[in-house]
Amino acid sequence: EGKHVAQALYYRAEALYGRNRKEEAEKLYARVVEDHADDPLFADALYARVVALDELGRRQEAEAAYADFLKRFSQHELTTDVHVRRADLLFAAGKTAEAEKLFASAAATAGYKDADYALFRAAACKYQRQDYAAAMGAYDELPQRFPRSTHRDEALLAAGKSAYFAGDHAAAVARLQDIAKGSDVRAAEAAHWACRALLKQKKPDDALRLVDSAIKSTAESKFAAQLALDRADALYEVDGRRADALAAYQAVVENFDDDTVVPH
Repeated sequence: EGKHVAQALYYRAEALYGRNRKEEAEKLYARVVEDHADDPLFADALYARVVALDELGRRQEAEAAYADFLKRFSQHELTTDVHVRRADLLFAAGKTAEAEKLFASAAATAGYKDADYALFRAAACKYQRQDYAAAMGAYDELPQRFPRSTHRDEALLAAGKSAYFAGDHAAAVARLQDIAKGSDVRAAEAAHWACRALLKQKKPDDALRLVDSAIKSTAESKFAAQLALDRADALYEVDGRRADALAAYQAVVENFDDDTVVPH
């Protein structure tokens, strides 16, 4: 009977976790870890407990548990996953240089199922440190290596934003203009940054055409106010449209709250 206790605890914890009862699940995973170190499910239980602690926001305990797992299982099939989860914790703590090393290592690990996510997060570390040119290159790499990644479109948008902040406005437009043709919130954000990049290039007519199209196709997005302001800015730079620009600025003031417009 004793040999089945760990199995019973583990699968009970799995069931609880699956029903989003993570605090209860964590306690059962912990019992397996504390009392059944020689059980074949020990590594899985330790990993599952780490994940539960992380998702419960108990970061210090999660960090310690991640370190414990890596100390015990340096070559386990879950080790790369643990490195990535630990890197996410480090990123959240502002330790982006340490996090980037772990993400980059995971992204380069042959056969790792979430290598695209690891690459995406490694790029985010560069972006967070304002190394925008390097971030652009890293984000560009993702759709090239993983064309079917669920992070592909987000990486394309991030590459465009990185180019904008790196001062390469032509590169920003090249990366953003196709995304801006969509109808979702990502398209609206892409249109905003593409418009700003075109204005930086002294191309207000192109900016106005782009933002007019985006406003029609993304009218309900949270970027509606920002796009309205972008349109006013574009009008202001078009010859003979200053009066229209002033009317557009007034409409922004009347139709949107102050906090709906983001800085650029």
